[in-house]
Amino acid sequence: MQIEADRVCEQLEYRFGDDLRSVGYYDNGDSEHIYIRDDVKKKYDTSDVEKVFRDARLEAIDREHQESLYIHGDLQCTLRCFKKAIELHLIKDQRKGVIAAIETGAIDDLQGTIESAVVAIEESDS
Repeated sequence: MQIEADRVCEQLEYRFGDDLRSVGYYDNGDSEHIYIRDDVKKKYDTSDVEKVFRDARLEAIDREHQESLYIHGDLQCTLRCFKKAIELHLIKDQRKGVIAAIETGAIDDLQGTIESAVVAIEESDS
């Protein structure tokens, strides 16, 4: 998943520059931030980061259930909007995904942002 996360990070850095807060991935038992802005890093300790990845993993496990509730096709991404950041969770499968945070207000084209990130993950399948 690191390759996919690197691609997502490149896409988001290109789109948002300094408004990108962080990008990380989880894959089976591993998880890692590949990018985290310095001011954001100072606010989280290791335990906080582990909790974020744990939450993402639990959400990925529930993907099939979510897809069964809605007749919209595959669940590609979940979005959480906070006062200071928008969190994207790009779900590859039940054990793999990429999480990213962007400053609130920086996303003018939400659909384009999600589509470019999803394409970055799916390119590895080709």
